[in-house]
Amino acid sequence: MLSFATRTISLAALLVAVCAFGARPAHAGGIFWGEPVCESPSDVSTLFDSVAFSYAGSLKCEAMCKTALSSCKAFVKNAASCQASDNGGYWKMFKLAACAGLSGSDKKDCLSFAKDGKSSNKQFIADDKATGLANCGAFYDACVADCAMVL
Repeated sequence: MLSFATRTISLAALLVAVCAFGARPAHAGGIFWGEPVCESPSDVSTLFDSVAFSYAGSLKCEAMCKTALSSCKAFVKNAASCQASDNGGYWKMFKLAACAGLSGSDKKDCLSFAKDGKSSNKQFIADDKATGLANCGAFYDACVADCAMVL
């Protein structure tokens, strides 16, 4: 069994690594598995920024804008769902790696840190998803406005 001092130093080092490298949920898995597996919902939505101009002049311009809006929203939701899965897996791995050998107040503190980290990342994902969906709405508005300019 490790001494209290050794456990404390080990936990502190791991927590520093987590804080330094695991801050964004999209990159959370980087410590426990290869590369981040998810896109950021707000990054996904920006892929639709310049698409609006390519629909102008089409007979079905507004229908194309509406279809693109639907796709944009689906992609944003998919990215957020992926990040939620990554976040859950990351903090589960953290508890297995950092908290398993601890007992008493050390274990309680470790589990509390993991719970807070998971909750914080969950909020970040929700906010990023809301930003992504708002970007999709702005894309749609610009797209329909461009359709009207051509008529």
